[in-house]
Amino acid sequence: MKKVLVVSYYYAQGEVIGSIRIRGLIQHLAQFGWAPTLLTVSPDQSIRRASNIIYTPMKPADPLFPELFNIDPDVPFKEQFSVPANRSLTSFLEYALKVYKEVIYYPDEQKGWYSHAIAEGSRELKQNHYDAILSSSMPYTSHVIARELKRRHGVPWIADFRDLWTQNHFFKHSTIRRLFETRLERKTIERADAITTVSEPLAGKLSALHEGIPVFTITNGFDPDLLNHGYPASTCFNIVYTGKIYDGKQDPVPLFVALRSLIDERLVDPSVVRVDFYGHQSDWIYDEISKYDLGKNVFLHDTVTRDRSINLQRNAQILLLLTWNDPDEKGIYTGKIFEYLAAQRPILSIGDKGSVVDDLLLRTRAGVSLTDPAEISSYLRGCYRDYLSSGCVQYHGEVDKIQRYTHVEMAKKFATVLDKFVRDN
Repeated sequence: MKKVLVVSYYYAQGEVIGSIRIRGLIQHLAQFGWAPTLLTVSPDQSIRRASNIIYTPMKPADPLFPELFNIDPDVPFKEQFSVPANRSLTSFLEYALKVYKEVIYYPDEQKGWYSHAIAEGSRELKQNHYDAILSSSMPYTSHVIARELKRRHGVPWIADFRDLWTQNHFFKHSTIRRLFETRLERKTIERADAITTVSEPLAGKLSALHEGIPVFTITNGFDPDLLNHGYPASTCFNIVYTGKIYDGKQDPVPLFVALRSLIDERLVDPSVVRVDFYGHQSDWIYDEISKYDLGKNVFLHDTVTRDRSINLQRNAQILLLLTWNDPDEKGIYTGKIFEYLAAQRPILSIGDKGSVVDDLLLRTRAGVSLTDPAEISSYLRGCYRDYLSSGCVQYHGEVDKIQRYTHVEMAKKFATVLDKFVRDN
C-alpha cells in the first residue's frame, strides 16, 4: 500500500469544515490503496503520536506583544480598554493594530506551527518511505510547510485548497499585503505537482493564477454513517435552519414574506406551521420576525450540539439553506449543504441564483433554489398539501446521486489524483 503524509492544521477542531474534510479523508483513504499519516497541530501543545497521527506543538505567532502590553490583537482595541472619547485617537489605534497584525501574522496566525511541523515532518520522511505529500488549507502555512518538505525530500506534493488564498474575496488585508502574499502564494505553489479544490469555479481561478499546474475538483462531502434511514419527520409543518445567519450576506426575509402571505390568505393553518432557527443570531433577525408579525411561528433557539443538530435536520419537514447574496460566492459550497443531503429532507435554498449549490440541488433533486417570495409561497403551498395528505412533505432526492457526495467518494477522488502523480513521477 502506498503512503501519503497529510499536512493539515485542522483535524480535531470541532465541526469546522476543514476538520470534517480531513477526518473523512483520513478515515476512508486506505480503502483506495493509500495509507495516510496525518501531520497536525497538537491540542495540548505536545509532540506525540497516536495511531497514524503526528501531533506537534505550535509556537505563538506573536509571543511578545500580548504578554508585554496585555493586548489581544484579535479583539478590537476599544473593546479591551476604556479609551478617551476621541474618534481620531480610537481610529488611529485600531489602524495601528491592523497594520501590526498584517506584518506579524504573515501569512497567517498559524505560522508558529511551521518550525515544529517541518522538524517532525522531516523526521517522519527520513525514517519511513512516503509516496506523496498532501497539504490542505486554510491556514496557508500548511502549504508553506509542504513546499519545504517537498524541497528537502523530493516527494510528489498535492496542494488542496478548501478556500482560495489571495484570490479569496474575503481577503481582509491591504493592497500592499495582497501584493506580497500573492507573490508568496505563487512561489509556494509553483513546487506543487497538482492542486485540488472544492468546485469548478474555484478551480478556474486557481488555474489562472498557477498556470501549468493541473487543478482537480473534489467537493466536500458527508459521513455515510449520517445518512437518514427512516428517522420520523415532525408532526408539525416545520422548517429548520441550523447555524448562524450573517447580516448582509444571508437573508431569510423572502421566507418571512411568503409565510406572512400564506397565513393572511388562510392557505395554511398557523397553529401547525413553524420555522426553527438553531444557533446564536443577531438582533436584526428578531426585528424582522416582529416586522412580519411571526412571533408565534418563527422561533430562535440557542446553539445545539452536533448530534442534536443532525437529529433536528432529520426530523424537519423542510430544511432551510440561506446562500450568500454575493456573486463571488457562487463557487462556494457551504458545509451545511452536505449535512442536509445526508438528512434526506427537502431543501429550500434562498439566495442568489446561479451558484454551485443550485446545480447540486438540481442534479440530486434534493431541493429547490428560490429567491422570490411568490415562488417560495407557491413551493410551500405544494409542500403543505403533501403534509396534509400524508403527514410528510414528499422528498424527491435521488439517493444514488446523493451517495456520490459521501466521504468515501471524496477519498476515492483524492486517491485517483495521488495515483496519477505518483505514477507519473
